Amino acid sequence: MSKLIPLLSDGMIDALKSILETTESAIASELLEAHNIITAYNQDFFWMSNEVDKELLKSTLINRVNQLVTDEVRALSIRKDIFEISFTPKGKELCYSSSGTWSRENRQTGKPGRIIKKLMKFDYKERDIEIFNNLLKAHMINTGNFKIVEGSDITKYYHEDTYYKISGTLGNSCMRYDECQSYFRIYEDHAKMLVCLKNDRVLGRAIVWEIDGKTYMDRVYVCEDYLEEQFFSYAKENNWYVREYNCLLHSGDSQVWIAPNGDKVYNNISIKLKEHYDAMPYVDSFRYYNPNDNTINTCCDRGCISLDSTDGSYEGYPYACDCCGETFVSYDEDEMPDELRWSEYEQMYLCEDCRTWCTGLSDYVRDTTNLVDVQTNHDLEDYPIEYVEDNQIDCECTNRIGRSDEFIRINNTWYTADFSSLVVKNGLITIKD
Repeated sequence: MSKLIPLLSDGMIDALKSILETTESAIASELLEAHNIITAYNQDFFWMSNEVDKELLKSTLINRVNQLVTDEVRALSIRKDIFEISFTPKGKELCYSSSGTWSRENRQTGKPGRIIKKLMKFDYKERDIEIFNNLLKAHMINTGNFKIVEGSDITKYYHEDTYYKISGTLGNSCMRYDECQSYFRIYEDHAKMLVCLKNDRVLGRAIVWEIDGKTYMDRVYVCEDYLEEQFFSYAKENNWYVREYNCLLHSGDSQVWIAPNGDKVYNNISIKLKEHYDAMPYVDSFRYYNPNDNTINTCCDRGCISLDSTDGSYEGYPYACDCCGETFVSYDEDEMPDELRWSEYEQMYLCEDCRTWCTGLSDYVRDTTNLVDVQTNHDLEDYPIEYVEDNQIDCECTNRIGRSDEFIRINNTWYTADFSSLVVKNGLITIKD
């Protein structure tokens, strides 16, 4: 029985297996399946049993190979030096050297993406071929060393002067310029950064957040697309969480993470900032800023300001309640937020939780201020008076004017009213007939 031309070299097999350790690449899986079938078909012992219908088995195996790959190319091997695939084209004999390895006779080379597209039976999209090409390149080419940096080194490696070359998503980063160097204190105080360096020049970078014992790798920026996979492999090896998609997060979208076990994580992740920063960078995942509690969040409903400016500014101006310190946002620098009200009596701005309306003063007062209202159905208007010990009020009944008139002193001011009883209950003084 004539043997089939082998499909893959040992180097290609190792590369595909490595890809499948970190991804679910259908192309890698189908190539390995086709190779394994051809390898089994070419083994003499495979056909030794007399208990199988050899013609049926032969037909089944050949049909399956034809479902997976075309016969345009065979004997694929990778050339690491130039990142090309060497192959034997259809109609050419695979020749062997004296040592039993494939010789260069009858062989050609080509770009991996083009060769794989020609080989695969299923009509994969260009994007699928590109992703596989990058996965293969990431495995075959180790171009840099990984390093975790923090503090001022984050700011240093953000600058384009440290880049290996200005290209790819790294070269398109809006935060690489001189004027952005003052924006990164939020990262210096709260994050680290994973960088891939070659001769101390940046090939790629990703902000890393350590929160509640878990590590999250933010969006990856690289000068060559294939380098992305090296970052994801590093994250996987270290049991880090990664973004569901390594692409731009539009304002209004919430960030989804992939856990080390492959589960998707949808819940909000929040970071309490150490201070209010004058400037902040374009933030990828933790982009929703809540000035009320000074946090950055991954869910859009947890922050009213989106950190997507390229000039260090962020929309909105924070103002604090003078009583509790809670911060609120105004979208006009000269206008107080709706949540705050000025109290002439207290001489401060008060939020809703800290203030109460005093009818007598026609003003807001702190809810901790010991004021109560005096109410009467006579001429005495509502007026605030202060509590003293044991709910006793500073009030005196003095000279009678007529049969039912009596005087009452409130805050050292005398008033007159008709009443038969004075009731103190729940902070309210009511004068009744």
